[in-house]
Formats: sequence, C-alpha cells, structure tokens
Amino acid sequence: MPTQARSAYGTQLKIGSNTIPEVINIDGVGSRTDLVDVSAHDGSGYSSEIATIKRNNPITATMNYVPGNTVQNSLKAQYHAGTSTAYSVVLPGTPVATWSFNAVVSQWQLNPLPVNSVPQLAVILNPDGPITITTT
Repeated sequence: MPTQARSAYGTQLKIGSNTIPEVINIDGVGSRTDLVDVSAHDGSGYSSEIATIKRNNPITATMNYVPGNTVQNSLKAQYHAGTSTAYSVVLPGTPVATWSFNAVVSQWQLNPLPVNSVPQLAVILNPDGPITITTT
C-alpha cells in the first residue's frame, strides 16, 4: 500500500488571516496533560496517577528575517503588548488541516548570526486556551 504521508513543504503560520513570510520551521504545536500522583499506602504497590489540567506546548517559529515586513514586525508589537492574538498553522494538501489557537508572543529574538548564514528571527508563541483542528 502506498504511503499516505505528505510533505510539510508549504505549511503556513498565520496571524489572523495574514501569512507570516519566510517561515522555515515550526516546532511544538500540541498539548499535554499534567498528572498528579495519587498512589496510596493501601494500594497495589504500583503508582497511580490522575489527569488534571491540560497545557499547550510553547510553539517556536523560525523565519528568515525580513526587515521592514509589517507582518513580521507585528510579532514584536504583540510581544510588547502582551496580548493574546489569533494564530493558525495551515498544513498543505488535501484535505487542508488547520490548527487554530490564540497565543501570546513570549520571546522575540534574532538567532545567532554566523558569517555563512542569513539573519533569522525566532519567536515563541504560548497558546492561550484550546487548539482546534479543522479540515477542509
């Protein structure tokens, strides 16, 4: 049977409806659940844990830095404002899968600038609330 995998090439990171240009990597989109140990002295001798709060992973996005680009510059403005803003990660292919969430920009920085590279901007987005996944 042929694979159903598809290339990540063409994935878009968006602020609202605006695509952030020159994104080269997106890492960490997803969630996890905190667990609390509820093991008791009168238990079976094995640990026991229960699920509590759900947390979203910080999302790191790296892009080729384009000075003067209004969409990239809006990331810095959101960092300074500290406000939660609508974002989405749009995966290419059929069907199109869109992961939507609100997030706060908690870090905005230039990556190291070696002589044989290009300036890259890295941001960390901390999702605020659930991540929804839709396919179209």
